[in-house]
Amino acid sequence: MDKSLDNKATLFTLLAAIIKKSGDSMTITEDDLISVTKSDKMILYYDKKNKEILLKLVPVVTSTKNLN
Repeated sequence: MDKSLDNKATLFTLLAAIIKKSGDSMTITEDDLISVTKSDKMILYYDKKNKEILLKLVPVVTSTKNLN
């Protein structure tokens, strides 16, 4: 999967699979889009053994360590 995510067709295939899995239709409102911020972090993990993709939102960890 390495560089294939740079390919627009691959991203649309991934979106189509997500929509099919959710019941062939999904509504995303403008508010849903606006609610996504730079502090939202999504990971994509490909499990080669099981041939599965895991998409997950994870909390952004910010360092509280003083860099000075």
